[in-house]
Amino acid sequence: AKGQDNGLRFVDVNEDGHDDVIFSNEEAWSLNLYIANAVPRLGWYLGWSHSSRAGQRGDPGEIPMIARGGATPNNGAWFHSGHMWLQNEDTAHLPDKVDRRSFKDLLSIPGPMVMWWKSSLPSPW
Repeated sequence: AKGQDNGLRFVDVNEDGHDDVIFSNEEAWSLNLYIANAVPRLGWYLGWSHSSRAGQRGDPGEIPMIARGGATPNNGAWFHSGHMWLQNEDTAHLPDKVDRRSFKDLLSIPGPMVMWWKSSLPSPW
């Protein structure tokens, strides 16, 4: 990153009292939770060893860009009141002129909804 902002922030996303690492730029994104108590059988080691979610820009469920490329990488991101906030020229059309993502949403892993077990049974017809 040549000493410039590359989109990495320390924020307590899961509100456990330890800063987690959230990263998002024009190429990739990730959220690594701080592990205070190691559980090696789960692959959780002390520090930011557990990637809660990660992907490339354009993947489903991507984390909004904290920093974008170019001479002015600041994408107007900040963290407050259990949310990630973004305000820039791309958010001007949104209600309240900001894009807001709750920490709960950032922690959720996108994917298909789990079916109730009876719904997953084959139809008798």
